[in-house]
Amino acid sequence: MIVWKDVFGPDKSKGTRTNYCNTTSWGDLAAGNYYFEVDGFTDCCYLKVNTLTTRY
Repeated sequence: MIVWKDVFGPDKSKGTRTNYCNTTSWGDLAAGNYYFEVDGFTDCCYLKVNTLTTRY
């Protein structure tokens, strides 16, 4: 997964993490609008997510 900070101009990547044991952490991120990108899928596949929890 990659987390991006939505900013004016090119968005800033906050890094890539591998999801182990259903937990991924980017540490303490500054206030702002963020979105996630799931990397590594091909055109043949899709991802179904039942829940996504963010904690501050």
